[in-house]
Amino acid sequence: RLSLAAFVLALLSKGSTAVLPGLLLGIVWWLRPVTWRDFVRVIPFLVLAGVMSGVSVWFQTRGENIVFRSAGFTERLLGAGGVPWFYLYEALFPVDLYFVYPMWHIRIGSILWWMPLAASLAVTAILWMYRKRWGRPLLFAWGFFCVALLPAAGFADVGFMRYSLVADHYQHIAIIGVCALPAAGWGIWRRPRRSRIGWAPLAAAILAAGSLAFLTWRQNEIYTDEITLYHAALKKNPNCSMIHNNLGFLVATAAQSKEALDEAIYHFRQAVKINPEYAEAQNNLGTLLSRAGREKEGEPHLRQALLLKPKYADAQRNLGDLLFNTGRYQEAIETYQRALSLKSDFTDVYINLSIAYAKLHQSYDAINAAQKAVELARSQGQSALAKKLEVWLNSYRAGQTVSPNTTQPSR
Repeated sequence: RLSLAAFVLALLSKGSTAVLPGLLLGIVWWLRPVTWRDFVRVIPFLVLAGVMSGVSVWFQTRGENIVFRSAGFTERLLGAGGVPWFYLYEALFPVDLYFVYPMWHIRIGSILWWMPLAASLAVTAILWMYRKRWGRPLLFAWGFFCVALLPAAGFADVGFMRYSLVADHYQHIAIIGVCALPAAGWGIWRRPRRSRIGWAPLAAAILAAGSLAFLTWRQNEIYTDEITLYHAALKKNPNCSMIHNNLGFLVATAAQSKEALDEAIYHFRQAVKINPEYAEAQNNLGTLLSRAGREKEGEPHLRQALLLKPKYADAQRNLGDLLFNTGRYQEAIETYQRALSLKSDFTDVYINLSIAYAKLHQSYDAINAAQKAVELARSQGQSALAKKLEVWLNSYRAGQTVSPNTTQPSR
């Protein structure tokens, strides 16, 4: 029971731990022959893994009709055949790591994409044939490695696979098999009977650990801050829409000059050029163009974002702001109402909604929207904003035409 409880906690923290039942059977096989009783004891773990994996996949697409990757079974199988070799190379030679690797373009008609799958099957078959001799430890390590990589093999999609089918952190469990095999060999080597040069195993261990420590130190240089990280990532993978979008957002947030604003717009344009169906990038580009006073350029991007994601509350709000700023108050009201139907705690939307109603001389609706803005501001701890809104509300009720002097919250 305790082990099952621990497994549930592991699944809740990281879905890739669903491979535990398969790894347990492999460990049993390494120690002794597997029996039916072993399979029966693993069944509860299999059930939990299946249920939690299904829940994880459901949450990946919850609320949106998003297709992360359109690929048939053959394409996914070829991709899965290449996965072990990619991660094995990265584990053994971690000298050219990417923050986001380029997307694989798998071509079923190319023999090059069939070769990794054929090699994986051949290695497995050879090691199985010699499992009672020299192949046993190699088969165990290879089997552990491949089974642990199954969640990242591409048979089931996760959100990140919109940008890349591989990522170094996907092998954090699988790499145990890669480390354990040479560690076991080193343990045998350092036995007095096995090594006539007693200092050689220790020297080899120090050299390996020192080399890995140096590579880690060098790799950590790009993680100084987010902007440094994304600039370094773009040098290696300039066609990643996600990096362009994230970098554009960071630059726009810190923008203090027209040059910085133009740089942010450039990155958002690159993101939508690379992936026109990237709703978040379309929203960010449209919003930034609108704030730069280029509403005519920005509006199509905001509408495209909503076409891709109709329930995108932020895009609805940003389109409402654009319509509001260009004096199209009735359209702005309708758009704001759609935004509030998706997310009801937009204080700034209620502020603009109140002003739009006032511009159209709809006093009753303007007062109701302003009162809602006051309530939200108070509940969100924005007491200064609430006081300003109350002043405006009292002025409006008294027949004055003063606008609330508020600052729009950042996006």
